[in-house]
Parts: sequence; C-alpha cells; structure tokens
Amino acid sequence: ENMYGFRRYKTPTTNAYLDIMQHYHLFNEDYFILKENGMLDVKTGEQLTEEALEKWGNDLPTAILAYNDAFAIGVIHTLAAHGIKVPSQYVSPPLSSVHAFTEEMGETGINLLHKRIQMPSIPRRVLLNTELVVRQSTTSPRQK
Repeated sequence: ENMYGFRRYKTPTTNAYLDIMQHYHLFNEDYFILKENGMLDVKTGEQLTEEALEKWGNDLPTAILAYNDAFAIGVIHTLAAHGIKVPSQYVSPPLSSVHAFTEEMGETGINLLHKRIQMPSIPRRVLLNTELVVRQSTTSPRQK
C-alpha cells in the first residue's frame, strides 16, 4: 500500500493507525470502518456504527476507536439504541468542549505562508480565538 509513497488515505492519523496495527499483526479489515472524506460529526459516527453493527452481527469488538469526541458520541448513541451497554462518562450529560475555528486557521496559515514567501525575514505569530461550548457537563463552581 505504501509503494512509491502512495497512501490510500489522506489523513496521517489513519495511516499511522494502519501502520501500527499491521506492524503488530493486529489489523482486521472487518473492524476497520470509515467513510472517506466524510464529516467527522455525530451523525456520521452514528451511520458508521449502524453499518458496523450490521456487518459484525454478534461478533462485536471489545473496544471502538473513534476519530474525535463527536464521532464517539455518535458511536455511543447508536450502541445504546441497540441495547449495547458502554461504560462511558461521556454519554450523559452532554460534554462541554472547546471549538477551534479550523477554516479560519487554514485561511490564516495560507496567508502567513504567502507573506513569508514574499518576505522571508519577517516571522509572524498569530493567535486565533476558540469558543467554549458549554453543555450540561458544566455547572457553576461550588461555593466555598
């Protein structure tokens, strides 16, 4: 698969996972399920878990590795809907999280690269904001 530098998957995370699992002879194609170029959101996590459960039948894995928190929540919701218990602190209450503005990060990175090519001697540092998304897992601090 790695012949002449070609990798089937575009994400380094996916390729690293495959390399490590194959190195240790732990890779099983039946348990490697992903949607190429799919959204990494709860809905996709739910859809892929439905597909996985149909494929696996009663031969369930003991663990599922999810790409991110949203994906994990989709996996857990779907397993719970099928009566499969998951020991998890993340299902309820819904998690608070930090939202990073990835599109803005990409745009800023390209602009900085362009400026750096034009003026290589002027390094810049840019800080971008994030946004706290407060959900039910967060409450006011206890009063002392």
